[in-house]
Amino acid sequence: MIHQRAQLSTLQYTVVIASFRRPKLLLQTIDQLMPQVGPEGEVIVVEQAPLRDLRPELSQYDRLIYVVLPRPGTVAARNHAITIARGDILIFVDDDVISPAGFIAAHLAEYRDPTVGGVAGRVVDLARQSVGNLDPRALDAVDGWRWTTYDHFIELDVSHAPTCNLSLRRNAVLQAGSFDPLFQLAWREDSDLCFRVRAMGYRLVYRPAAWLTHLSANEGGTREGRAVGLLARELQMYRKHYLHYRDNLCFLLKHFQGPKRSRWIIDAYRTYVGLSYQPWRLLAKNCAFLIALWDATRLIRFRKHSCADPQAPNASLSADTARNFRGTNAAG
Repeated sequence: MIHQRAQLSTLQYTVVIASFRRPKLLLQTIDQLMPQVGPEGEVIVVEQAPLRDLRPELSQYDRLIYVVLPRPGTVAARNHAITIARGDILIFVDDDVISPAGFIAAHLAEYRDPTVGGVAGRVVDLARQSVGNLDPRALDAVDGWRWTTYDHFIELDVSHAPTCNLSLRRNAVLQAGSFDPLFQLAWREDSDLCFRVRAMGYRLVYRPAAWLTHLSANEGGTREGRAVGLLARELQMYRKHYLHYRDNLCFLLKHFQGPKRSRWIIDAYRTYVGLSYQPWRLLAKNCAFLIALWDATRLIRFRKHSCADPQAPNASLSADTARNFRGTNAAG
């Protein structure tokens, strides 16, 4: 890998927001963010199956691109944004965040160092209502990834970070293959990409100065779609459990080998399935975990024996499936 040094003033950047049915919060997030976006930057909002058209509200912003996808899918949404982005640096944030003044500048400042491939920012999560401390186990060179937190004030290198507040070099993301469409539930897809970027020789650094507040909204996002009726809710819950298990197991199978892999799979089983106290749920979660393990193993083995590029992004969308809108005064 060849590291190229770039002057901070010449870096172009793209802020990527993948949104799903949170129009009010999305507009609030954009209102907070846009005053920071200078002529060298742009914001790409990818809305999935929106409840209403936001173009009238967004027409006031130049340097903003609004894309509508007909079907929900966080990985596909972010990958589409990556393909049309102009920036050297991609800054990923959720659609329910509050970004303070200087947020973008704090991310960009770290890219003076050509060895830095990504920056994980501090996430103040209102759902937890407490400032987290650095777990000493996160400093372990082998298993520290499992205990990494993102609400403390200690600068350090990390193995992965959530796309709630994460920036990456676009060329590194493209070389790594972008987000893997294997992950379906917006879970571990960011960890997987971070691991692949680091495998190319880049560092991923945690910088508390690049902080934002995460509102953890109950509506929309991955928490959308609560079923009505006891049976429907139970079935929906187990389907989500299955996808959650499968995505995590795919991540473990992709990036770990031997006894370490087995240990983490057993730990995942104890963590997920062991939390059930009702007998019927314990049985269902055991079944979901075993099916997820079989499915994840099958998918990973198929990729290893396939001639296709295992990391090819699911990002190519035709004009018929994505509707783009750029603010009326946008350049280009």
